[in-house]
Amino acid sequence: MNTTINWQLSLQERRTQLLGYLLLAATVGGGGGLGLFYFSFPAEMGMLARGIELLPFFAIWGLVLIAWSGQRLGYQLRTGITLAVVLLLGLYTMRRGGIVGIGTLWLMLMPILSFILGGT
Repeated sequence: MNTTINWQLSLQERRTQLLGYLLLAATVGGGGGLGLFYFSFPAEMGMLARGIELLPFFAIWGLVLIAWSGQRLGYQLRTGITLAVVLLLGLYTMRRGGIVGIGTLWLMLMPILSFILGGT
């Protein structure tokens, strides 16, 4: 019985570590990706138009930043924020690119992350 509890605690620690690594990678990679995306727009596109185009991505990146920096939020809330970010990215990119776009892959990632981080 005691080994089962130790095993469950060890598994939960691994999930917490994985969530931390995922959020760190999303924070660093998302910031770099936003910068790259900003400079990849056509030169004649103004700063305001670029900002409007990037606004949803900045909002989603802000959620990732909150989940990554908020260690006191608790595991369940941070996992919920991570899954919400994946869902929002999937829906937004699918709306922009259609069914053959990258949004479909983001939406396929949702149940995989739910299974790994949720522990069911």
